Amino acid sequence: AKIQGKRNELLKSLNVDVVEESKQKERFFACASHELRNPLNSLLLSIDLLALENIPNKREILASAKSCGEVLLNLIGNVLDVSKISEGKLELCFQDTNIREVIRRLVAILKPNAN
Repeated sequence: AKIQGKRNELLKSLNVDVVEESKQKERFFACASHELRNPLNSLLLSIDLLALENIPNKREILASAKSCGEVLLNLIGNVLDVSKISEGKLELCFQDTNIREVIRRLVAILKPNAN
């Protein structure tokens, strides 16, 4: 009876851990899908604008679309990295970052939605 009680306690504890991990994954994917939507919407808006005939700033729109695509690629890479983290297979690579360039790209991505 004692062994059965300990076994039941262990199973309950494992179940709580599994439920909590599942909730954390749900929150992560909800957040990730929201983060993917913003650059995707900007990319689609840029494509819609380029389809119009008399657009004077096509190069700017193309640059914005390219930047949005790069952001999407990075976000998808980050989502894949999460699975590597959970498997214990992620290798970190530190590098210098030009923060002005990061901010310039963010402004370019968010600008079409601001209008």
